[in-house]
Amino acid sequence: MKIRAPYFAEEWQDEGILTFAAFALRVCEQYGYEQWYTMATEDLSVIVNKRQSGLVDWLKIKGIGPIELGEPYTHNVMFKLPQPTNGTTERRISNIELTDLRQQKVWMYILGCLNHNLLSDKRPNTNAYRPNTWNISEFKITRHAEGYIKKSDRR
Repeated sequence: MKIRAPYFAEEWQDEGILTFAAFALRVCEQYGYEQWYTMATEDLSVIVNKRQSGLVDWLKIKGIGPIELGEPYTHNVMFKLPQPTNGTTERRISNIELTDLRQQKVWMYILGCLNHNLLSDKRPNTNAYRPNTWNISEFKITRHAEGYIKKSDRR
């Protein structure tokens, strides 16, 4: 399965982090670059398949290119992605192969959530991102994902 990700993710070996980069790109294409978005730390841990404890620090050490990360509260993560360009106005986006079945399932689930929550029986009446108390757009994966995505193989 091929996913669209920022060009700087081409050499990354960890498919969980690639999935997060593709998620960040998709969100920014839909809602705008150079602004902060929040999500639950638990959701990020599901996407990258790592434990929540120390997750943001681990991602910063691992190296996530120009994606900025913050952890304002214990259970919230913030990210900001600059528009991926090569120094000019040309956007640079790569098609990257996901081979891990778990990450393919995660990506398909995320697409369902971002496409006005197609995975729900309820009719969509809002975008996937809604402003939170601080007027920062916030994403929330529903808890149904845990039934589709195994936790046992977390590293």
